[in-house]
Amino acid sequence: MGFKTISLILLFGACTYVSFATSPAAHTIPFNQSHGLIFLEAEILDEVGYVVFDTGADELILNQTTSNKLDAFQTLSGVAEAGVAHVDKVRLGNLNLIDIDAYTMDLQELELLTNKRILGILGSSFLEDWTIHIDHASNQIRLNNRFEERKLREKKYIKTDFYLEAGMPLLNIEIEGKQYLVGLDTGASISFMAQKHKAKIKNLGYTRDIILQTASNSNKENSVFSLERVKLNSHAFSNFEISFQNFSSLNQEMEIELDGILSLNQLGMKEVIFDFQAKNLYLIQ
Repeated sequence: MGFKTISLILLFGACTYVSFATSPAAHTIPFNQSHGLIFLEAEILDEVGYVVFDTGADELILNQTTSNKLDAFQTLSGVAEAGVAHVDKVRLGNLNLIDIDAYTMDLQELELLTNKRILGILGSSFLEDWTIHIDHASNQIRLNNRFEERKLREKKYIKTDFYLEAGMPLLNIEIEGKQYLVGLDTGASISFMAQKHKAKIKNLGYTRDIILQTASNSNKENSVFSLERVKLNSHAFSNFEISFQNFSSLNQEMEIELDGILSLNQLGMKEVIFDFQAKNLYLIQ
């Protein structure tokens, strides 16, 4: 059984080859947001529903039960076993992804929690040929061939660079004057830091306990703490909530030293742009 890595996909209370049905051009994908997650409207195997857009994953995971579990994913909450599958086409708005090797996992708990027909989880690596523009005002993701920063001159925005590791965008944040490497995740409702850093962070305020629900249907109670300030470049986010997890197994599989996972939802931005060619991230207020 081979192991792949994936971030914690849902938190509550290695790249696959793919070809495209059209040459790279502008595409629009409708989405709605619930529980801090982005649900893309999709059609897979002639069924209409939603896929969770997860920058913490680099694979397509189908919501299917299987007894033939030949693969596995390393998550923050442990190992999640998965089956293997192949999909001829995935339709996302006016974009068709063709000829995809995928994995299967039972996502029934996610469906019950969100009251949505969940077809699967889609990693951001499938969309890296474009600039990804997440617009919360119009509830659309727009994919474009290129991005021009001058078009943002009348908007207030934060710009930072990132790099990719196992399909996950990585960037640095600052907490109490120290730099930490975190993965930016659209598939997490809350942010996490490695347990080993808890003693180093002084100004932590306990807020509540929550039950973490992951893609592998595991449940675990965790405490949530409030941070006075988290800085991204020169911008400070106040009263930022985090929880702590053991990152050892995830880091071992990814072969990096990740300090945490930053929930995109917690940043509260109106628009987010991933420029994969220039490796720049734009957070528009």
